Amino acid sequence: MQGKRTDPQLVDEIRQLRRVHRPAEIVRMMDGRLNRRTVYRILERLRCEDEERRREDAERVRLALELEEAERIRRARIRGAERFTSVAQLPTNLRRLRAC
Repeated sequence: MQGKRTDPQLVDEIRQLRRVHRPAEIVRMMDGRLNRRTVYRILERLRCEDEERRREDAERVRLALELEEAERIRRARIRGAERFTSVAQLPTNLRRLRAC
């Protein structure tokens, strides 16, 4: 046996209320329109969707940084070793070693 389908407008309204109110307050607001269990299930589903979206965004950022680092390493290999033509071009930590 299948239950009733929840009105998508109510789900959108709950999604907007989630930004401002706690779940218990949302359940109180929806008291006459939806069953408490239904509201909690909708809130749980919305929370899971947000977590999944956050995970996907983090994965996308991680992949972009990985590709950027790989490209930087590839370019450095193509350029080869740096040749310093004067002491001023040496990094400061190497200059200190050379002065001793």
